[in-house]
Amino acid sequence: MSQRTHRDNRERGLSLFSFFHFFLLGLITKLYTMNNLTPFHPHDCENCTHLESMSQDGLNYDLYFCTQGYDDEPYCHTVIARFGEHGDYRSGLEFSYKGPLKEAAMLAIEAGLLDHEVWANLTRR
Repeated sequence: MSQRTHRDNRERGLSLFSFFHFFLLGLITKLYTMNNLTPFHPHDCENCTHLESMSQDGLNYDLYFCTQGYDDEPYCHTVIARFGEHGDYRSGLEFSYKGPLKEAAMLAIEAGLLDHEVWANLTRR
């Protein structure tokens, strides 16, 4: 092999290494964020998975994915954006085409909790 071929292979190897390094770093960061952020507001549903806490438009939201109801029926599951100390919230996969509910749906899809096709079907209506 020529010196150029060796150099090209090394550069490709570094490029591939860099890609996987940043991909894994991003994945680890996302998992850490999803599992370690403390919710802003109390929430006592055992069927909810806390996805993330975020601030938007002057409100502090806690985003959840909830499987309350029929566990084997994905169309009964929902996303919740809790924003008030007194139980104020928004919910519904069919309303998750924008804002905090969409963020919750995207996080649930990324985490493998929600099937993208189910979300797409519900938001098309």
